[in-house]
Amino acid sequence: MNTKNLSIGIVGAGYFAQLHHQAWLACTGATLVGIADPSPNAKLPASMPLYHSLDQMLASQPIDVLDIVVPPDAHCGLIETAIAAGITRIICQKPFCQNLEQAEYITAKAEAAGISLVIHENFRFQPWYRLLKSRIEDGVFGQIYQFRFALRPGDGRGKDAYLARQPYFQKMPRFLVHETAIHFLDLFCFLFGTPHNLYADLRQLNPVLKG
Repeated sequence: MNTKNLSIGIVGAGYFAQLHHQAWLACTGATLVGIADPSPNAKLPASMPLYHSLDQMLASQPIDVLDIVVPPDAHCGLIETAIAAGITRIICQKPFCQNLEQAEYITAKAEAAGISLVIHENFRFQPWYRLLKSRIEDGVFGQIYQFRFALRPGDGRGKDAYLARQPYFQKMPRFLVHETAIHFLDLFCFLFGTPHNLYADLRQLNPVLKG
């Protein structure tokens, strides 16, 4: 296989998936060949074929890399389908799967099949965190005893929170932990290694958000 011209298939045509569409179209050495999404009104790049399921896309197109950009409850089943179809490179959007059991199950299955399964966790690739990582490794800060992340997002407010963008957020269990805090846990692991203990002090500020 010519690895300089990979065929890319994407599952998902929602809010963030559209960013993936444009990124792959701009990527040298990759050709976006199809997008799978059950919605007949899915927004796609011009002239891009729409498939109504992953099975339909896999039956119609040779895929070298599958990019999964859908909510967590669909991850495990889609990855199983891709493994059964012989896809050897899979990228899956975070947060990964619905729970730890699903994540461990499908990770083990992918490993046993020799699949490269990559979780799309992108905060650690932002340039300021890469620079911070290099400074820590160079010993610029000496021994670090405490580190604090802070986030003040402008979204998630009011009764219409996320409805225009990602409406499933309103009903997502453990929303801020599963969807947002996972970014900071991954950053901590990237910068300092795996933590020994975790705890969470939680409260609900917007009653329309289940999580």
